[in-house]
Amino acid sequence: MHIPFHQVEPVRGFPAYRRQRHMSGFYWFATTARFVAYESRLELSILMLLDYDLEVEAVAAQPFHLRRRGRNGRQLGHVPDYFALLAGGRGRVIDVTPAARRHDPARKLGFELTTEACRSAGWEYAIKTELNSTLLTNLRALSGFRREPAGFDRFACAVLSGCAKQTTIGSLLAAEVGPDALVRPVMLHLLWQQRLKMDLAGVLSNQTLIAAVRAGASAG
Repeated sequence: MHIPFHQVEPVRGFPAYRRQRHMSGFYWFATTARFVAYESRLELSILMLLDYDLEVEAVAAQPFHLRRRGRNGRQLGHVPDYFALLAGGRGRVIDVTPAARRHDPARKLGFELTTEACRSAGWEYAIKTELNSTLLTNLRALSGFRREPAGFDRFACAVLSGCAKQTTIGSLLAAEVGPDALVRPVMLHLLWQQRLKMDLAGVLSNQTLIAAVRAGASAG
C-alpha cells in the first residue's frame, strides 16, 4: 500500500516513563486537524511554528529510518524528527536539536546522512534549534486559539473591518465591536490564521499593532 510520507505513522514509539528527562506527548495540528507526536518541549515549539506556517500543509513525526554502512563497516542510522508537506507538493525533512548539541559527533553523522538522503529524494532539509523567546511566547499564546472559537462567524467580519487600517489590540477592543470575552478570541484566532498581521518579534499586548491582510497578500 502506498502511503504519502506526510500521512505515515512514526517508525518508532514515543516512550513515557517515570522521571523521564524529556516531555513527550501529542500536539493537535490545526492545519490538518490531526495529532502529531513530539518527544520534547523543543519539538513541541517547532510543531507550533510549523502549524503557524501557511506554507506547511501537513506534518508527520519520525516518518522513516535511514540506514547506511559507514567507511569503517559500522552501521549508521538516523530517524529524522519530522517530514513536512509544503505548498506545491514540495517536501521538507526536519531535525530538531538543542543548539548546544547540534555539533555533537553522533548527531552530525545523522544530519549528514539525512542531508544525503534528502538531496537524492529532491527534498529540502532543515535543522531547527531553540526559537527566540519572544517568538515562542507569542506562538504559545496564539496557538491557544488555533481552534475556531465561539462567536467566530458572528464577529470575524467586524474584527477584520475594524482592522482595515492598522490599529492596536486595545483600540479594537475599545471600539465595542462586541463583548470582549467573544471578540478577543476571534481576533486571536484571526491572528493565528494570519488573516490579521502583527510583528511576532514584539510582545503581544493591548499595545500590539494589528492590521487586516489583503486578499492574496502574506501576513509576513
